[in-house]
Amino acid sequence: MSRIWLWRACVVGMALALPVAGAMAQVDSSGAATGAAAVPQVATMAGGSNIYDASVAALTKLAMIAVILEQALALIFDWKPFRETFDRSAVKPIVSFLFAGAIVHEFGLDVVATLIKAYGGDQDGIGIVSKLVTALVLAGGSGGINRILQRMGVRSNLNLKDDNAPPPTMAFVSVVPMPKSAKCDIACVTVVGIDSAGTSHSLGTVAGPSVGRDPTGWRAFFLQEKGRFPTDGGFALTPGQWSIRLDATDSSGTVSSSTIWGPYQLDAGAQIDLTIKV
Repeated sequence: MSRIWLWRACVVGMALALPVAGAMAQVDSSGAATGAAAVPQVATMAGGSNIYDASVAALTKLAMIAVILEQALALIFDWKPFRETFDRSAVKPIVSFLFAGAIVHEFGLDVVATLIKAYGGDQDGIGIVSKLVTALVLAGGSGGINRILQRMGVRSNLNLKDDNAPPPTMAFVSVVPMPKSAKCDIACVTVVGIDSAGTSHSLGTVAGPSVGRDPTGWRAFFLQEKGRFPTDGGFALTPGQWSIRLDATDSSGTVSSSTIWGPYQLDAGAQIDLTIKV
């Protein structure tokens, strides 16, 4: 049996197992049973739809609101000051959850509570818990809700792709230059990649004032690391043998090089975070 039909069978089975006394048997006006077997009734929600249809309707509504929320928040997340100040992977989920929680609370969009009531479950947890779960699902985005609908067999695999996802055919390296002493005169640091043929490639630069001055403590989880190259994610390299060197230029133009990291084999999909003193 496929997962789709197994899921449907579980949903219908839950509906038939609800402790509804009136669904066990039908009694005529004289009090005698009218049939040899009880006639099961599927629990219903508003509009007379059965549990399965109502679940699909509720999740579809949540998915549409998630699409609207994603589009609205894209203006904030793509704003240049936001991108250059905050660590997106740390701040974006918090902002999304706060907005999702506000929508659930202000508009009474408690889909989890609606489903629990329809399934005949214990309603003691309905309220703050169900609203929190609904907000978490909504903050997870339309992609997550679509995956739920796919597992229910309602939608085919949409193969949603993240345009910001790194290509799996490349290796990724990030470097944090650290000054050897607090009094180092560093105007600029150049990140140099050396391939298997010994050819040097300038990958990027880090401004001197940012070297060794990244946020610490709790701020390090939420703010961009200005002294990191690149500030977000990693620099894409062709898989193969690579070495990394840092060239520091002081205020007089003198260049000094760090100890070379490598050579090491970087395979496709590898993600390497380096801290090198210069």
